Amino acid sequence: ALAVLFALPSVVVVGSLASCTTGDGEGPRYIGKVASISGSRLCVGPNSSSPSGTCGSIPQGFPKSQVPVVGQCVALFGNVHDGGRSISWTSTSLRLSVLDSECKARS
Repeated sequence: ALAVLFALPSVVVVGSLASCTTGDGEGPRYIGKVASISGSRLCVGPNSSSPSGTCGSIPQGFPKSQVPVVGQCVALFGNVHDGGRSISWTSTSLRLSVLDSECKARS
């Protein structure tokens, strides 16, 4: 009975991770190649959520060594601010490793 109590929380965690859908709680996901980086602003070229590209801010304090580079395929989630006029990319999505084939499949 004790083993069941310890096993149950891990099943709940796995189940909740597996049931997430694209952008749950974070808005749309932007899958595309990094087009430019200027200061704390990162722009994704034409992507899964915008045919013309999308720019957003890199979170303050995010390590520069972990910022994706121009040409790299990314899958970014953005938090929308100012009534939808500005986006800030999530730290978690900036750290995601995305295969180049994800971007090629969308072009």
